[in-house]
Amino acid sequence: MELKQLEYFMVACEKGSFNQAAECLYTSQPNVSKVIGMLEQELGRALFERTSRGSGLPIWRTVREYAHNILNHVSLINSLAEDTQERKFTVSTYDNMNCRGSDRFL
Repeated sequence: MELKQLEYFMVACEKGSFNQAAECLYTSQPNVSKVIGMLEQELGRALFERTSRGSGLPIWRTVREYAHNILNHVSLINSLAEDTQERKFTVSTYDNMNCRGSDRFL
């Protein structure tokens, strides 16, 4: 499982469609679908119904809570690393803050 998968999943949940998530993430809808599909394959179940409305299945709420917590912790780790100049610690993530409200992942 990759952070990118969780980030794409969170944006798709927030936007309600893969098309809108793709716009927000500066990528294509097929790429969003592929990344989320890989996450679904790892979890062994669908997280979204593939309809024109983009509605989610009930399991996505639990996964969304966990993804939110993981991304929050990554953000905290990044902030600790920024405070320390002697050690350099980086976590690779996609910065899509322009797609979220100010209280998301913080």
